[in-house]
Amino acid sequence: MTDSGKYRNGVCTFAVLAMFVYMLVRSSETTAAAEKAAVFCASVIVPSLFVNMALAAYLFPRIANAMHGKHTAVTAFVCGILCGFPVGADIAVRLREGGADGNYCDYINSFSNNASVSFVLSFAGIGALKSVRAGIVLVLLEIVSAGICAFAMRMLLPPECKVPIPIQRELSFTEALRKAISGMASVCASIIVFSCLSSAATLVFNEGSAMYALLHGILEFSGGIADASVLPERMAFVVTAFFVGWSGLCVALQVAAVGRGRANMSYYIISKALQGVLMAGMAAVTARFVP
Repeated sequence: MTDSGKYRNGVCTFAVLAMFVYMLVRSSETTAAAEKAAVFCASVIVPSLFVNMALAAYLFPRIANAMHGKHTAVTAFVCGILCGFPVGADIAVRLREGGADGNYCDYINSFSNNASVSFVLSFAGIGALKSVRAGIVLVLLEIVSAGICAFAMRMLLPPECKVPIPIQRELSFTEALRKAISGMASVCASIIVFSCLSSAATLVFNEGSAMYALLHGILEFSGGIADASVLPERMAFVVTAFFVGWSGLCVALQVAAVGRGRANMSYYIISKALQGVLMAGMAAVTARFVP
């Protein structure tokens, strides 16, 4: 193992131990946060994401094979927007297994992991911001910002990057369902863990404050969106837009897990940070038109 690998493992070990100690000391707060997150997963995440993940696992290989490997980036972009993360990471893995260049797979992974249209519209727009128009604008901003990130990240690809070949193996619908169940377990587990971590923010910031919502959203974006809903309307809209674009460290963990340690996560982090800033900036400009 290289020195950098040993350093990363040491940091991760220390972080896990610190989290364990915190959960022992603040057991009541972390238990309440875990219960709240579990209810949220059962009532919001599973209904909005499970079917999308199953359909994406079933349809994407067939669409990619039908196109003979052409327009793969566009197909991944559309699937990611419609079905939500970590569908983009799964597509990148399947491309890698099909023989595509690793750099190209990292490129696909960088911009195709987005919150689904249905989630942004229903949860962020109608649920948190209490506005259908806000949800529609957020969806449009997400599409535009993800497209900009796709073009920007394309510049990082080396010129000798190979064109991806068609994906050979197509899953049966039963296999797609099993894959979606496994993916949902990973997603919900990540949300619960990061919700427990987010409860530590109450040690520094008052719950309901802008800083508390910001810290929560940086860690786990859906909880941050819920917290941001109590802020003044325009601020809530801009902060929510940033969270939708950034998507949180919780989603980054899900993407890394789906990538099975082979994905270059620096591409993803750079792209999502850029997308968060772009969405926040565009939301600040359009906030006056969103009631």
